[in-house]
Amino acid sequence: MLGARKYLFANPNTDLADKLLTCNHLVTYNRIMEAEHVFKAVADRHRRQLLDSLVQADGQTLTKLCASMPMSRIGVMKHLDILEQAGLITTRKVGREKLHFLNPEPLQNVDSWLNGYRRLWNERMDRLEGLINRTQSSDQVKEQKDAET
Repeated sequence: MLGARKYLFANPNTDLADKLLTCNHLVTYNRIMEAEHVFKAVADRHRRQLLDSLVQADGQTLTKLCASMPMSRIGVMKHLDILEQAGLITTRKVGREKLHFLNPEPLQNVDSWLNGYRRLWNERMDRLEGLINRTQSSDQVKEQKDAET
């Protein structure tokens, strides 16, 4: 563990969460963990509500975002911090106000990963629909033959 502490202090620009996941620093988590942070961020309904609010009106202040949330200002700030760490929002200071903006890129990355699974399920549903149609067609043919005899 002493080696890990030396690494932490020798490399101050790397993400602390990535360093603490393993003592084997040859393993890199940065790209893999990015999607996990996004999933963690959108897992909470309040954070999804904040994202939805930013979709409706981008560049909102904390006060405006707090108006629609059923929690304290500090609670909203903590949720915004998690969204910012996941890269889902960015902030910009304008005068005395801090404006929050939606960054859809991490969600697009997750969506492109999910697209492979979406294609798989669509193909399976198409095959199932074809099987149902063939079964119904053969049943109709049998019924017509039975009716003729």
